[in-house]
Amino acid sequence: MRYRKEDYQGAIDAFKVGASDDSRILQLTRFYSGLALVQLGLPQQAAEELEEAMRLRTVSPLIGPADRLRDTLVAAQHNDHRLQGQVRVGGFFDSNAAVVPLETNDPTIRTLRNLDTNSAGILTSLRLDYSLLRLGPVETTMGYSFFHTANKDFSDLNVMNHLGSLGTFYRTSVATMPFQAGIQLSADNTELGDDQFLRRYSVVLFATLVENARHVTTVQGGAQIKEFKETNVSQIADPAVRAVLAADTRSGTNWMAGVTHILRFDSGRHLLRGGVQFDTDAALGSNFDYKGYRLQAGAMYSLPWWGIRIRYDYDLYFRVYENLNTRFSATSLLPVGATPSIRQRVTEQNHVVRFEKPLPYDMTVAVEWQGTFSRSNTDVLYDFNRQLVTGSVAWAFSLF
Repeated sequence: MRYRKEDYQGAIDAFKVGASDDSRILQLTRFYSGLALVQLGLPQQAAEELEEAMRLRTVSPLIGPADRLRDTLVAAQHNDHRLQGQVRVGGFFDSNAAVVPLETNDPTIRTLRNLDTNSAGILTSLRLDYSLLRLGPVETTMGYSFFHTANKDFSDLNVMNHLGSLGTFYRTSVATMPFQAGIQLSADNTELGDDQFLRRYSVVLFATLVENARHVTTVQGGAQIKEFKETNVSQIADPAVRAVLAADTRSGTNWMAGVTHILRFDSGRHLLRGGVQFDTDAALGSNFDYKGYRLQAGAMYSLPWWGIRIRYDYDLYFRVYENLNTRFSATSLLPVGATPSIRQRVTEQNHVVRFEKPLPYDMTVAVEWQGTFSRSNTDVLYDFNRQLVTGSVAWAFSLF
């Protein structure tokens, strides 16, 4: 009954405590355990249960179905396409491409506010993932992704990003609950307007536990080294100016840890998500040392018509900077040599609403709105609104 109600984890738990000595019941139990494990994404354990079902009774109506299903699972593990990819093209409209702050009395900001920072453009992306090694529950993959935006009116804000990654994953079960742990290494390079902007080197550890058909929990932690293209201040003769510019060095190391929980409904057609995350930036410049706290929430709903999915994601991000800011007061730029007076605090809200519809030939069309609303206790920095509307078509493929 639990299996028929799609409570696959509950079904496995019940099968394990069965007390029957009847070989027919035992075989049936193993057979349905295998089916439940398939639904939970554990094909290797499912094949083992089906193997045991065939061993218990060599003459049975279940032998044929169990043998075919086991062979299918084994073949799938060996013959799955190792190369997976996606190509995406689309267009966007950005309401604040230059990220100009909100209205303030600072004359420089007031001049910027008079500029038209709306921009339309096109975007393209490519993602490739290749399975290097599959050895039982262990899989090692390598990946590459490319992302590019071309602004119609602000070519110096065009973004180009290349990212390479290498990950190893281990899949097993903990007290019959599917469990996966892994590590991923990545390096990426970002250009802004055809000029070098940022290099990052990251390592992320994660673990995911599927408690049952409804509950999934993921914990993760990692570190990231960030190398921005910075001004070389060592040649500046004036020590006061040199100290001010050095305090604005953004390069450094970011540390992160967080946990996310997902509730699944109707076999995963609908989702609710919540999480918390903590990160800290140990920057080389004192103005960019901060501690961050992020609250995350989201939902996905699959409409009963045409396969349309609606997704909403929200995060609330608090950043508390640890040092007095040497460049800004609450309302304007500080003169060189002026005494710092404020520690910056930033509250940033991000909203993402996405509509997507699957199309034939593994294609998906999507429309997305993203709103970022940032507020700071300084009027000059990180105090802005930005809205981005995107329409795109993606094609997923697999080879080899």
